Amino acid sequence: MRIVDAQVHLWENPGAPPIHGPSFTYQQALTGMDEAGIDLAINCPPIWDPAAMAYSVEAHLAHPDRFVTHGWVDLLGPDASASLDATLALPGMVGMRFITASPVAAPGETNTMNRIRWPQDNSLDWFWERMAASGRPVAVCGGAILPHVDRVARRHPELKLIIDHFGASIMGPGLVQFDGLFDFAQLPNVAIKLTGGAGYFDEAYPMPSLSREVRKLYDAFGPNRLFWGTDFTRMRLSWRECLTLYTEEMDWLTDRDRSLIAGEGLLLWHGMAIDRGGAIG
Repeated sequence: MRIVDAQVHLWENPGAPPIHGPSFTYQQALTGMDEAGIDLAINCPPIWDPAAMAYSVEAHLAHPDRFVTHGWVDLLGPDASASLDATLALPGMVGMRFITASPVAAPGETNTMNRIRWPQDNSLDWFWERMAASGRPVAVCGGAILPHVDRVARRHPELKLIIDHFGASIMGPGLVQFDGLFDFAQLPNVAIKLTGGAGYFDEAYPMPSLSREVRKLYDAFGPNRLFWGTDFTRMRLSWRECLTLYTEEMDWLTDRDRSLIAGEGLLLWHGMAIDRGGAIG
């Protein structure tokens, strides 16, 4: 079984929100991944570190079989199209990710997409079309963008979308999901990222409430559109425990379900393959 963490943040500067800690380097991540038995992680460069995109390239080049990236650009900036082309050309760039969760800029934040209302019209069709043509997914997070998922997914059926963090519409303690989340199950090009799960419930391991929430999504989306991950730097469990919640504790999952959720489904969504010790293909 190939294990892929669908979301980690790697960064070096000390400007992260307190919940994430002072920094998390790719060397630290690699040690933790080896201890937990994780083959690959998708790095989502955090908005609080202006150098995080460049650092994602460094991490991938140092360990191309262990780190790949979901990057971001300012889609409303004057050079958006050129910026997207340049970003997609970076080594290890396998998709894009955008959050629209906070109306206030964090110190040092450079990603203005985090602070705007998502456009109500189809003015970003050029972006969705470009991503669909590239075959690379787009991950989305936060209450400002989720109301547009249905429209975008239907207008661009070849585009692959991933909804972050169990479909949470508010970032914070407790799981508050977008009201229309389960309606997205009828859209075959929409998947759910099971990231942040261990941080939503004030329960001891093995977190029965988490299992119940995963079961609801499983019944709606199926195991091939649910992608395990952690957002590890804000989890209170060990990396290994975040994984075994799914691979050992959710006994209602079949072996095939576990394989898909733990990594195979995410790799298929990206058109990637990985063997332990081998390169991304």
